[in-house]
Amino acid sequence: MLFSSTHRRLRLQYRLLVWFVLLVAGVITAVVVLVGVRQRHVTMGLSREKGVAIGHSLAAASSSALLSYNYVALQQLTEKAVREDGVQYVIILDKEGTVAGCSGHPDWQGRRLDDPINKKAQEAEETLVQRITDRSLGYRRGLDIAVPVFVEGSSRKWGVVRVGLSLEAMHAELARTRNWLLGFGLAVLLLAGLAARYLARRITNPIHQLVEATGELAKGNFDYRADIHTGDEIESLSRKFDAMAAEIRRKQAEVERSNRELATLNANLEEMVK
Repeated sequence: MLFSSTHRRLRLQYRLLVWFVLLVAGVITAVVVLVGVRQRHVTMGLSREKGVAIGHSLAAASSSALLSYNYVALQQLTEKAVREDGVQYVIILDKEGTVAGCSGHPDWQGRRLDDPINKKAQEAEETLVQRITDRSLGYRRGLDIAVPVFVEGSSRKWGVVRVGLSLEAMHAELARTRNWLLGFGLAVLLLAGLAARYLARRITNPIHQLVEATGELAKGNFDYRADIHTGDEIESLSRKFDAMAAEIRRKQAEVERSNRELATLNANLEEMVK
C-alpha cells in the first residue's frame, strides 16, 4: 500500500514537472521564433531602404554619363559606390541593356548579362527588389535593387542601376541573436525546472502525508496526525482530517464505554437470574 501511494506521488510529481517545463519551453520557443521573425523583418526592411536609397542616388549621378556614353565615369562611379558597407556590387546598364559599368569587373563593359535577375532588372520600369539566390556570378546571397534611370522631361529609360546588398552580416547577426536567446532560454528553462520541482514537491508531499494518515486511520490508529504546515488549503484539509480522526476516536471511546456498560449490565442480569 505504501509503495503504491509513493509510486502515485512520484508519478504526480513527474507529471507536474513535465507539464510545467513543457509550458515554459513552449513559451521560450515562441519568444525565440517571434523575436527572430521580427528582427529579420526589421533588418530586411532596413537593408531594402538602404539599397533603394543608394540606387536612387546612383541613378541621379549616372544619368548625364549615360546620356553621353561616358563609360569611364560610370565605371568610376560603380567602384566608388561599392565601398559602401554591405554593398557587394554595383552594375549600371545602358539603354540597350549592356553593361556600362560594373564594380570589380571593368572587362564586363559592353557585355550583356543573361541571368534571370538581370533580365528582370533590365525590364524594370520602377524600383525592383529581388533576392539573390543564383551564385553563378560569384555574389553572395542578398538583395538586388534595380532602379531605372530617367532623364527629366523625357519618358525614355536611359539605363538601369543595379545595387547588390549582401545579407551575410544580417544572417550572422540573426544567428548571434538566436544563439543568445537560446542560451538565455536554456538558463530560464533550468531555473523553471528547479522551481517546478520545488512546487511539485510542495504540492505532492502534503498529499502523500494525507495518504499515509488515511492508511493509518484505516488500520485503527486514530492517534496519528498528518502534521502538515503549508499555510494553504492543504493545511486546512489536514486540520479537518485530524479533527475527523479525533471525532472518530471520541466516538470509538463512547462505543467502547457503552459496550463495557452493556457487558456489566448483562453480567448483573445473569446473576439475578441465577
